[in-house]
Amino acid sequence: MFEKTITVDQNPKSISRIFYELQEISGDACALWHATGADLALQGLMWVVVRYEVRLNHAFTPGEKLRLTTWASQFRHRMSQRNYVAYDAAGEPVLTAAGIWAVVDRKTRSMVNPDEYEIQFECEKTGLEPPRPESPIKIPTEEELRYTVQEEVLDTNRHMNNTRYFDLVQQCTEKETGTVVERVEFMIDITFTNDFDF
Repeated sequence: MFEKTITVDQNPKSISRIFYELQEISGDACALWHATGADLALQGLMWVVVRYEVRLNHAFTPGEKLRLTTWASQFRHRMSQRNYVAYDAAGEPVLTAAGIWAVVDRKTRSMVNPDEYEIQFECEKTGLEPPRPESPIKIPTEEELRYTVQEEVLDTNRHMNNTRYFDLVQQCTEKETGTVVERVEFMIDITFTNDFDF
């Protein structure tokens, strides 16, 4: 299990910031096994997050320090489950999450078997694992937001960084309701089906 201390920024209501921290600690943990995005790029590969399920138990406070932990617990069908738990100063879990990650060929955009590329990472069972995210279901569209991808939101793969999708979701929700989204507790279940190009 890998852990780090993070500080909640001045916009604790930003959903994308939560996922940014999950993405960052995932990369930090993979660095222990020489399996970061930069390592994979040398072989023409990249990490892709396919699905997230996140539960926030209460709102964060600006400046609050959290202990964020992560570990991979399962590898199946060329996809690995990475788990996350964030604890407050009292040791209470304030966030639990599970993400499904895959190694993808940059050219073909197809998933590959990490073993074939000698990509190693340790899986462990702690008993704290959230349930594996289920297959997605199709939900009818209720609101639409048009957006042109800007260069400042691109990642190293020249696609819109996955954390930015949540900014669009938040904007769309606020557009529909006409008010700023306020949350004390929430659960997010998201599946990435395609990427956005510049």
